[in-house]
Amino acid sequence: MVLEHADELRYERIYNPDVQRLIGNVVIKHEGAVMRCDSAHLNQKENTFEAFGQVSMQQGDTVSMYARYLHYDGNLKFARLRHSVRLENRSATLFTDSLDYDRVENLGYYFDGGSIVDSLNTLTSNYGEYSPTTSDAVFRNNVHLENEDYTMDTEELHYNTDTKISYIMGPTEMKSDSGYIVSIRGVYDSNTDVGILLDRSVVYSSNGAKQLTGDSIFYDRKNSFGEAFGDMILTDTINRSSLYGDYGYFDEKKDYAFATQRAYLIDYSKPDTLWTAADTLELITQRRIPEDRRIVRGYRHVRVFRSDVQAIADSLQYDSRDSILHLYDNPIMWNEDAQLSGDTICFQFRNDSLEYVDVLDKALAVRQIDTLMYDQLAGRRMRAYIQDSLVRQLQVHGNAEVIQYEQHKRSKRWYLMNRIEAPSIIADFEKGQIQKVLLQGVATGKGYPI
Repeated sequence: MVLEHADELRYERIYNPDVQRLIGNVVIKHEGAVMRCDSAHLNQKENTFEAFGQVSMQQGDTVSMYARYLHYDGNLKFARLRHSVRLENRSATLFTDSLDYDRVENLGYYFDGGSIVDSLNTLTSNYGEYSPTTSDAVFRNNVHLENEDYTMDTEELHYNTDTKISYIMGPTEMKSDSGYIVSIRGVYDSNTDVGILLDRSVVYSSNGAKQLTGDSIFYDRKNSFGEAFGDMILTDTINRSSLYGDYGYFDEKKDYAFATQRAYLIDYSKPDTLWTAADTLELITQRRIPEDRRIVRGYRHVRVFRSDVQAIADSLQYDSRDSILHLYDNPIMWNEDAQLSGDTICFQFRNDSLEYVDVLDKALAVRQIDTLMYDQLAGRRMRAYIQDSLVRQLQVHGNAEVIQYEQHKRSKRWYLMNRIEAPSIIADFEKGQIQKVLLQGVATGKGYPI
């Protein structure tokens, strides 16, 4: 170590023969570092230096440190700064009460609480490491990141004060006006407000009503957009539904959700849960008073299931405004033993119950009697009224046709097949069997003995 300046130098041979006491405007240099203080103890034999008062340590033009006390070991090139410590480099300032700085590794670390402040964030923790040359920081234990738009709390966080990128290394919660994040591993960029979240992270909407979960999530906080990969779940606690898929996303500003690859939707807003699956599903919410309007669209290989109805189709649309579920492109519906098909099928729900079903174009209703016989109704359009989850009446209009089998009451033997055509046919059912047929208009038909 080289003594550059001191106003006064004292030497007490009896008290400590190896130590020089330096007083007033002390300046000492050591291999590129310049240390200044009000007073100091210099031990040339052990190559150590103790500084008191207004202490500073300058390393080149990149790192400046300030404290009330400094102990410096020239052999190890190791500094211990205490009391009101401040470390500055080009991109951040570190504050603590106890800082150790290793000049060999260019690494400073605190262990009794501290904080680092840059142009965007303030980070505090019980333990921290900071490299002024690389601007890399490591925070552990009670880590808190404060941004003007959000906060982040975790137990371990890696951060770069130049790039403003945080690396999440443990259970983390991030809160803001635009949403809430729970993650245990990921990356978040404070410059762009974009994060990549891993290991089954969860993103909550601003009101907490919607939750997006995935094996990995791309999240854009400013645009309130989340994109999930692998076992995605979007849960809506207000409208009581959950959307699933191997891939999907949610745009909160547009209130739009999308799912594909083994996509399905579970709507549990009513006592009878509705299950819908398709290759691709869309969920659109329009804010209304007193109740939101929700639109569900499904594309390719559509399947619908409730306790009172099951169906397949190529595509579907459901609108909560009129509670009608539309199935398109060769849909087929099942209700107990009955099967309905046509070009389009529309389900009308009322008070959670399926009230009636409209079949449009090429309408056909079939009920199997045994392996060879089927009761059938066909026409251009059809309406099936449902009561207690069973078809109670079928109304067929436009070139209506019915095939009905007759059975002896005593022997239970099937003996006659009736085939009748009319402009309109109304058939009443009981326990799944045709009980009465009303023909409207000019009817023609035949009975064929079995």
